Amino acid sequence: MPPPADPPDPPLRGNVAVVTGGGRGIGRAVAARLAREGAAVVIADYGGSVDTSANPQAAVAEEAAEAIRAEGGQASACFADISTMEGGRRAVQQAL
Repeated sequence: MPPPADPPDPPLRGNVAVVTGGGRGIGRAVAARLAREGAAVVIADYGGSVDTSANPQAAVAEEAAEAIRAEGGQASACFADISTMEGGRRAVQQAL
């Protein structure tokens, strides 16, 4: 079954969505759909460094963000453990 057609005027345009676990699986699919609906997406996936060679999970989040940008969406990767207050703050700051 083909994916649903994108709406002519994206209903989430002007909104920002933070998707935890957005680097793979269901989270990645949710992030992609939100971007197609017009939201700017912050993909928050566990990791502590932007050095993707030292942190493969960071590479997963960045790859998901790059895939969204390649389709014309707005996305960035946030390398944070959102189970901590510091990580949650970092994701929110990036979303702002």
